[in-house]
Amino acid sequence: MTYLGDFEVRIEKNDYPGFLKLWEEYCYSDEFEAEEFKKILQKSLASPLSHPFGKHVEKGVILWKKILDSKDSHDVLKLIFQIQTTHSNSLFEMAIDYLKNAYPNDPLFQEKLRIIGLRPGEPFQGAISNYELLTHMKKGAFVYHKGGWGASEILDISLIREELALECEHVAGTKHLSFSNAFKTLIPLPSTHYLARRFGDPDLLERQAKENSTEIIRTLLIDLGPKTAAEIKEEL
Repeated sequence: MTYLGDFEVRIEKNDYPGFLKLWEEYCYSDEFEAEEFKKILQKSLASPLSHPFGKHVEKGVILWKKILDSKDSHDVLKLIFQIQTTHSNSLFEMAIDYLKNAYPNDPLFQEKLRIIGLRPGEPFQGAISNYELLTHMKKGAFVYHKGGWGASEILDISLIREELALECEHVAGTKHLSFSNAFKTLIPLPSTHYLARRFGDPDLLERQAKENSTEIIRTLLIDLGPKTAAEIKEEL
C-alpha cells in the first residue's frame, strides 16, 4: 500500500488541494490494490474533506471497473456513492444497472428505488448502501445503530409508513425509526455477526465462549477489528 499514508497526511493537515492532486494521480495509476482503494475512500468519507471531495470522487469509477473481486467491487462502489454529491446522469445510470444486476428477482425493485430516492433529478447519495439496507430490513433481522443505540433487532417494518420498530441494546423500550433516519444511522448486521449474536442470544454466546473461547475472540476481532486486551474484555 503506497498511497494510503499520503492521503492520511493530507487529511490530517486538511490539505484539500494536495489531497485532490493526489487523487487525480491515484485514479490514473497503472496498479492499485482494492483494499487500499477501499481504505482511502473510508478515510475520506470520515474526514472534513468528504463534502468537497464529493464533486470529484466519480473519477474513481475508472479504478472501480478494474476490480475483479465481487465483494471488493461492491464495497468500493458503495463508498463512491456515499461520498458523491454531483448526482450525475452517468452515476444515476450506473446505480440503476448495478442494482438490477445485483437484485434481478426483487419483486419490490421499483418500490425500493422510489423509497431510496433513486429517480432522475433527485439526490441519490448513498443509493447502493441504502438499497442494501432496505433489502436487509426484515422482521427478526439485526442492525447496528451508529447513534448510540447499539445492536438492534427489527421487531416490525412497514413499507407503507416507511417506518420500522426496533429493540435496541442500549436503550429501553421499543424504538420507532423512519426509513430516512434509518438510512443515516443503521448498518446491516448478518445474524452471524458477533454483535448480533451477543444481543440476539447472549446465553448461547456465553456457552460457546466457555466451550471455545479462542474461536469467540477470533470472531470478535474479525467482526469488530483490532482490539486491545482491555477492549476485548469490555466487549465480552
